[in-house]
Amino acid sequence: MPGPFNFNIPPFDLLNTQQQGMLENALEIAYYPEGEIILKAGDDIDRLIIIHKGRVDEHLNDEHFTLYTCDDFFDARSIFTGQSKHDYICLEETISFELPLQLIKDLGATVPEFLNWFQASLGDKHEQLSQRQQGQNLSEFLLTQVRAEHCEPAVVVSHELSLQEAVQTMRDQQCDSLLVMDDSSPGIVTRTDLLEGIALNGYTLTDDIRPLITSPLITVTPGDFLFDAMILMTEHNIERLVVCDEEGIIGLLPLLQLLSLLSTHSHVIGLRIQRATTIEPLRECALEIEPLIRNLHNNGVRIPFLMKLVSTLNEQIMQQLFKLHFSEDIQKNCTLMVMGSEGRGEQIIKTDQDNGLILREHWTPPDNFSQQLSAFSLLLQNLGYPPCPGHIMVNNPQWVGTPDQWQKRLHAFRESGTPEQLMHLAIMLDARPIAGNKALFEEIAKVLYHPEDPSDRRAAQFARACLQFDTPLTLLGDIKASKHLVDIKKGGMFPIVHGIRSLAMEHGLSCTSTLERLDWLAENHRLEPDIASNLKEAFQLFHRMKLDKLLRDDDNDHNSYHSKSDNQLDITLIDRNDRDLLRQSLHAVKKFKQVIWHHFHLERF
Repeated sequence: MPGPFNFNIPPFDLLNTQQQGMLENALEIAYYPEGEIILKAGDDIDRLIIIHKGRVDEHLNDEHFTLYTCDDFFDARSIFTGQSKHDYICLEETISFELPLQLIKDLGATVPEFLNWFQASLGDKHEQLSQRQQGQNLSEFLLTQVRAEHCEPAVVVSHELSLQEAVQTMRDQQCDSLLVMDDSSPGIVTRTDLLEGIALNGYTLTDDIRPLITSPLITVTPGDFLFDAMILMTEHNIERLVVCDEEGIIGLLPLLQLLSLLSTHSHVIGLRIQRATTIEPLRECALEIEPLIRNLHNNGVRIPFLMKLVSTLNEQIMQQLFKLHFSEDIQKNCTLMVMGSEGRGEQIIKTDQDNGLILREHWTPPDNFSQQLSAFSLLLQNLGYPPCPGHIMVNNPQWVGTPDQWQKRLHAFRESGTPEQLMHLAIMLDARPIAGNKALFEEIAKVLYHPEDPSDRRAAQFARACLQFDTPLTLLGDIKASKHLVDIKKGGMFPIVHGIRSLAMEHGLSCTSTLERLDWLAENHRLEPDIASNLKEAFQLFHRMKLDKLLRDDDNDHNSYHSKSDNQLDITLIDRNDRDLLRQSLHAVKKFKQVIWHHFHLERF
């Protein structure tokens, strides 16, 4: 006899105890021998079949759609259509649970989310599972500690200061509070205190600030929990705390800063990057990006936000390094651009350097310019950005040039048609200026974003790379793994990125983000909305799974990043829900590759 029904399977996990009891009472158990056809296309359906043991192939004629195994169910479409669309045949002895469709409809009347699941798209299912996972590991936020870097500078004044002098000091120092050193006890005066003192309480500008001082100071020390600091502000009805240690006052922690820290540390890292005057503070900021992403990811923050955050912080670090390393003359006459996943804004963790440089026409670089560029690449490496294996970096003369030189290169990339040149064109289509004189990039954009005819040989050769890797699906539609491993980049990410990039090039799009390109293509009827929606969800799922893997590997080996195995997912470590989503996502990729094949008429090549 089979074991108990698994109520952890979505959407059955939405049912309460009473509803689960109703379902169990209606369950029937069925046995099917190998080779038996359970359902035929066109059959009337009155039950949902959930596999307990065995394998079932869904197909029609010679086309295979999906392989169903333990805890999978079919035919969900029949709940709404009443008929089977395909054939279902047992590949081995199969035991199943079977539920009357009427019961599913009855339960759906009470729990709409339960019934909706059976007709939900890939994106809807991904969204629902993501929402259920949010809120996990929330304790990491609550246990974040106060640090000196979180503080704003404290402006300390004498208690003999007049109101007018206090106002002038706040204006000069661009602050909204002053710490006042009194003989008896230090205190604080805020902008609000001064305003109320003058407007409501009759103090004149020549009066000293002593009557407006609030004391004693409410303080915290580095190492205290931010959540406790929040409680302290609430208890005392104040909007700032004084941070001090045994050596004295470190600075002020305002309420807005505290709220920002409780939601994300990115604000603080960004401030510290902007304040950096040497390389070491930048290195410290770069090291904090990964823990930040881990923290946010564990709390259910969506992949697009993480991509944007990592891209923004990386960009700020590179901008500041560019300012610190190069003279003002070089900054005015050069543009630093980033390519690859950084150019697309799709990094979820720091990866290789992919950058180039545009030089103003007729500008004469300093004699040691090549040495400065090599030093810049080395500094980026020291900040945690490894060298590009393809040497696509500013220390390579092939990726440095004037707008005229870049335009000639772009023409050569398009006309040559060799795999290497087409790869270089793909890299440049993702380029984005981030530092220096960004206006120089506009001079090459006119050539870079030139629309292409999809029937043109060059466009077809460019798009063909989308098909160079097989989609990891078996003939029967299940996930195809080699020694339990699936290359998520070759099998999933790259076909989406390059296929969408090919369509973007056709239409001369200047946006570089894959998700933004997808939105434009769908909104302008260049790609079916359902295909675009499924590709967006698949793209985000692939990145989430990759991030899960990277963080899991990092728990075991702190030197695991930037290895060739970064993109290899072990499907035995992925839960059933994610395996199901992964399988559906790979089918979406397979369908998209067929779209690319027909759109660019690749059968001719």
